[in-house]
Amino acid sequence: MFRAPIHSIQFTVRSSLYLNALRFIAAEFVLIAHLAERIEPLHAKEFYFQIANLGSWSVGIFFVLSGLLIGNSILNAKQKSRSFFSYFIDRFSRIYTGLIPSMIVVFIVDTIAYIYLSTPLKNIGFAELTINMLMLEEFPLLQSIGYYFDNKSVWLRAPFWGSDLPLWTLAIEWWLYMLSGWLILKNKRGVLFWVVLMFFSIVPLFQLFFGSRMGAGTTLIWFSGFAMLIFMNNKHVINIFVSSINHRISIFFSFLVTMGFYFSGHWKLSAMLFPIFLFSLLIKTQKDHSSESPISTYFEKLAGYSFTLYLIHYSIVQHLATTMVDEYPVGFVLVGFMTSNILAFIVASFFETKNAWLRSSLKSLFKVA
Repeated sequence: MFRAPIHSIQFTVRSSLYLNALRFIAAEFVLIAHLAERIEPLHAKEFYFQIANLGSWSVGIFFVLSGLLIGNSILNAKQKSRSFFSYFIDRFSRIYTGLIPSMIVVFIVDTIAYIYLSTPLKNIGFAELTINMLMLEEFPLLQSIGYYFDNKSVWLRAPFWGSDLPLWTLAIEWWLYMLSGWLILKNKRGVLFWVVLMFFSIVPLFQLFFGSRMGAGTTLIWFSGFAMLIFMNNKHVINIFVSSINHRISIFFSFLVTMGFYFSGHWKLSAMLFPIFLFSLLIKTQKDHSSESPISTYFEKLAGYSFTLYLIHYSIVQHLATTMVDEYPVGFVLVGFMTSNILAFIVASFFETKNAWLRSSLKSLFKVA
């Protein structure tokens, strides 16, 4: 059934519109959830709990979209016989044009809070900078060594940068990128291949079997997005969804099941099932070859700063809450939402959206395709 080669997917304008809209909406949901966590009035506790839980679910959607899009990027690189190093430059350019500016913003926000609000300035130093730049935050191997020898050195605790707790997801996704790219794009499989593969597997395997924070299960969620590419390459599966079952019914029931698990408190299982809904949505839009529209361009721009928004919003919300949430809860929500979005849009306009320039410059420098 799946013997044919798996190819990358050329997403249509309509499909890209939905994917960009999902990226943007998921980032906004995470922001709204972190705002809701801090106001949570007693008379509507269950309501605010559901909003906060929506943020966790949205993180799961990020992992699904990441698995789908990065998996597609790897398959595209494989088809074009590109090297792992070329793929690494692609990922490095995309991630670090958002990461480095966001870390600077978090440093500035944390410093302002320290000066004016007397908030303790934590995890801002050379060790933390090095650890976060190398994607070693809460790295299982380092923390295991620290635990075994009862050593609380910052190098072994491997904390996140400043107050930027959302970095926990990036510290997982990066190693999923490396593991998948290395496994698919590397043809020579000598001793070095297996040694590097084992190193790249540490975080994904840890999150698969043990997990930390909310990370447990995220490896499966990510690969559920990747698995969509297998089914999108198979005409038999597509016909089941399009021909045998009314397309609208398949979308409705897959969405109903996904939301059913979400509202029952199983957001990770809901996120793992989300690819079924997304698959139902995309197989129809892949047949729509309409030209680019203003709304597709609009959502492309909104999605263009979603990564930066995700990385910087938590620090802004956390420090605003100490001064506004008790006396001005509505003002806190409005200021927190607008400040996070405006600042993320400005920062991303100068950095995150320029990742293509950095990618082409690095490939030209190292002479790789």
